[in-house]
Amino acid sequence: ERMHFVMTVLNRCIQFNRVITYSEEAVTLGGEKEGRLLRVLYWGVAQAYALDTASHKAYLGRPSAGAWRWEPLPDSADQVAELLAVHNEKSDPHHIPVPALIGGNRAQAERTTP
Repeated sequence: ERMHFVMTVLNRCIQFNRVITYSEEAVTLGGEKEGRLLRVLYWGVAQAYALDTASHKAYLGRPSAGAWRWEPLPDSADQVAELLAVHNEKSDPHHIPVPALIGGNRAQAERTTP
């Protein structure tokens, strides 16, 4: 029974890692006591992009010990808003350059959302 539970959790992780997942959720950013409602686009379990539409600020999320760690992406709110628009089918798919963390180093990456 325990093995079945572990296999179910692993299978769900594998499924999540294969898709781009959109969510609107309350996210508590570093140094804040209350969460903000952010529009979030998870790229599997590796990283995520979030947009605070109220302040028009973008964030890059990475998994960390039991939670997601969010860091500001200055000057990237327009690109993250474009990613969300393409994902939500409010814009035609096209290449959108966004900052990404690859091996712990931030790089500029071009991504196309399906």
